[in-house]
Amino acid sequence: MSLEKFFDACVAEGLSTGPADSRALAPALSLGIHREHWARAAAAAKTAGLRWSALWARELDVGFEAFCCLAGGGPYVVLRTQLAPGEKLPSQAPIYPAADRPERHTHDLLGLYFGDQPDARRWTRHLAWSDKEFPLQRR
Repeated sequence: MSLEKFFDACVAEGLSTGPADSRALAPALSLGIHREHWARAAAAAKTAGLRWSALWARELDVGFEAFCCLAGGGPYVVLRTQLAPGEKLPSQAPIYPAADRPERHTHDLLGLYFGDQPDARRWTRHLAWSDKEFPLQRR
């Protein structure tokens, strides 16, 4: 897979991306995208032949930052985005089914919501915490 195919697919999806940074998460290529384009960037990655590899997130002073790692025979691509408290991140699970449980896990522990998540049942909490309690949140 060439990164050129991925960037061509992003253009075809009408996505504008921030500058690619090869130093932030070296050796991966880090690419900032707007939260509303999260699922569309996954669709572009799938079109370019990239595999979905991982999802992680962290709480910021205000809101969250989410990361998605994509792989495909070249350098890893890490998509990153930020969102404010209460904003939803479009689910990548309809495009990459492997994203389903990591999205549910991220919601259970951090309270990050994914719109259009095909299976919004709890994954990690198993009713151990209330619906409004997220153990990795600082608040």
